Amino acid sequence: MWVMGTMGWMKGDISMITALVPIFTIVMGSADGLHFMSHYLENLDKMERKEAVAETLRAVGSALIMTTLTTMVGFLGLLMIPTTGMKQMGVFAAMGIGYAGLASWVILPLMTLSARINLPGKRDGKDPLHSFIVKMIGWRAVLIGVLLVAIFLPGIWLVKTDFNFITMYKPRTAVRRNVEKIREIFDISVPAFILYRSDEDLISPKVGLHVLSLEDALRSSGLTGEVFSVYDILSRMNSFLFGGAPGYPPNNVRAQFLYRLMNTQKFLDLSSFVNPAFKEGRIIFFPVDLSSSVLAGIEKRVEAFSTPEIEYDVTGLPYVIKDMNDRIVSDQNRVVLVVLAIVAGMMFIVHRNILMVFISMLPILITLVVLFGFMGYTGIDLSLVTSNMASITIGVGIDHSIHFAGMYRYYRRKNSDVEKALRETSKHVAKPVFANALGLALGISVMNFSPMTFHTWLSMIMWVTMLTSSFTSLTLVPTFIRRFDDRFLGARGKWL
Repeated sequence: MWVMGTMGWMKGDISMITALVPIFTIVMGSADGLHFMSHYLENLDKMERKEAVAETLRAVGSALIMTTLTTMVGFLGLLMIPTTGMKQMGVFAAMGIGYAGLASWVILPLMTLSARINLPGKRDGKDPLHSFIVKMIGWRAVLIGVLLVAIFLPGIWLVKTDFNFITMYKPRTAVRRNVEKIREIFDISVPAFILYRSDEDLISPKVGLHVLSLEDALRSSGLTGEVFSVYDILSRMNSFLFGGAPGYPPNNVRAQFLYRLMNTQKFLDLSSFVNPAFKEGRIIFFPVDLSSSVLAGIEKRVEAFSTPEIEYDVTGLPYVIKDMNDRIVSDQNRVVLVVLAIVAGMMFIVHRNILMVFISMLPILITLVVLFGFMGYTGIDLSLVTSNMASITIGVGIDHSIHFAGMYRYYRRKNSDVEKALRETSKHVAKPVFANALGLALGISVMNFSPMTFHTWLSMIMWVTMLTSSFTSLTLVPTFIRRFDDRFLGARGKWL
C-alpha cells in the first residue's frame, strides 16, 4: 500500500517495468517478517511475549536492518542504467523494500505483543533439513562450490545480447502472432530508416542515383526485404510519362518537374520522405529479422556509402534496442562492481573483519557465476531487464549470509565452543533461509502468467540464484567460519 501510493503520488502511471515493483516488494519485503516470526515463535515457547520480542530483536534485529539496506542497494544500483524505466523501478522497489523493513522492525513486533498465537506442536525426531545442512558443511560444501564454478563458468561466454522488442512478447500473444503473420505473408519485419543529408539538390540525378544504388546494394545483400524512398516513385513516374525502362530522370529539369507534379497530388505526401528545404530525407527498409548481426551488417553497408557530399545514418526503434544491447555488458559490469563494493563496505562496517567480509561475499560470487552461466546455457538473452538481475541478486542473495553470520555471533557470545555455536545457528537459520529462498522463487513465479518473455526469464533466474545462494550460504559460510574462527575472529574478540 505504501509503495503503490508513493508511485501514484510521484509518477501516476505504471509501465511494464515498474509493474514489477509491487511483486518485488511482496516477495522480497516479506523476508524480514519471515525471519522475525520464525525466531519469535521459538522464543515464545520458552518465555513471555514481551521478553520473546526483545530476545528476537537481539538475535536478528541487526540482521534485519542489514538485509533491508543491502537489498535496497541492489535495487538502487539500477540508477546507473541510462534508462528511465529501470531507474524508476530501482527507486520504487528500493522504497518498497525500505517500507517492508520498517514494518518488520517496528509494526510487526508491536503486533506480536497483542496477538494471541497458538504455537505449533513440536515434531518428534530430527529435523531432516538441519541434518542435511550439517552433513554438507565441510569438504562437501567446498567440493560442490568448486563444481558449480567449474560447470557454469564456461556458460558465461555463451551469453548473448540479442534481445529485441518483438521477442520480448511470448509466441502465444496477439502481438507476436500478428508480427509473425505479417512476416510470413509479406516477408518483411519491423521497419527501420536511413536518414541522408546533403548540401546538393536532393532531387538532382546525382543524389537520386546515389540513393538508388544504396537501395540496390541493400536488396542484394540478403539483409533486407523491401527498401523504398522517394526516388523509387520518381523513377516509376519517369518511365510512365516518358516511356522507356524504369530509371531515374536523366536531368535535373525533368526530376524537378516530376517532383512538383507529385506534390500537387493531395493523396500523396512526400514530406515524410524528403525535405529539400532542410537538405535531408529518409529511406524506409525492412530488415529480414531484428538480430544484432543483421542490423550491424546493414549499418556497415550504409556507412560504406557515406561520402563527404551525402551522409547516411541508420535509425529507428530496432537500432535503439541494438544500441542498448551493445552497451548492456559495460553498463552491467559497472553496476555489479559498484554494488559489490558498496555491499562489501557495509559488511565490513558490521563485521569489522576483512576475512569475514570475504566469507560472507563468497556465496554471492559463486551465485553470479551460476547466474550468467545458466543464462548462457539456456539461451536467455542478456537484456536491459535480465542483466540487472545481477545487481538484485547481490542485494537479495547476501541476505542469507547476513542472517547466518548474525545468528552465529548471537550464539557464539553465549557459547565458546565453535561447533556448538555452528550447530545451534544451522538449526535456527536453515529453515527460515530456505523458506525465504523458496518463497522468493515461488513469488516471482507468478510472472510466468505475464505475456512478456523476460518475466518468465526472471522467474527462472530467481529459482537458480536463490537456491544457489541459500545453499552455499548455509554450507560454505559455516565451513570457513569453523576453519578461521579461533585464529582470526574469536581470538581478537572484535568481531563478537
